[in-house]
Amino acid sequence: MNSFKKVCGYMLLGGVLSTSVVQAKEVGKSTNDAIPAVEDFTYEEVVTEIEEMVVDLVNIERAKYNMQPLEMDIRLCEVSDVKAQDMSENLYFSHYSPTYGSPFNMLKEFGISYYAAGENIAKGQTLAAQVVSQWMNSTSHRANILNPVYEHIGVGYEEDRNIWVQLFAKF
Repeated sequence: MNSFKKVCGYMLLGGVLSTSVVQAKEVGKSTNDAIPAVEDFTYEEVVTEIEEMVVDLVNIERAKYNMQPLEMDIRLCEVSDVKAQDMSENLYFSHYSPTYGSPFNMLKEFGISYYAAGENIAKGQTLAAQVVSQWMNSTSHRANILNPVYEHIGVGYEEDRNIWVQLFAKF
């Protein structure tokens, strides 16, 4: 039986969705007290080995193009984890969350201000190398991974349903 695998890339350009260029306006911090502050989590509580592998593989791809490596950001990792879990629990696969809205609204709700941001999602891959390879073979995902504006990355992985989330940002 063939397993279904899907990947999607999502970016924001001045409020309009784009598949190649990202320039998001800075968003303010949230006052929503229902969401825990990402500063309350330690690196070990948020980042798994497979998520670290994704960051390493992304930085290997960036190095092939003489680009600076992305720095893993624990806040982006936490939001990525929450998004992957939300997709799993609520049985959807989309950049738009019925719980949090767009990735940009979600970043805002978690108190993360940014200059530019983007999101890649994938479903069905069981290995870090598989998901990064498929993202690199997709024009819009590769554009996020190789975007020179981005300086930070967060990765989330929900292993029961093999859901992957990458968040990119420049703060």
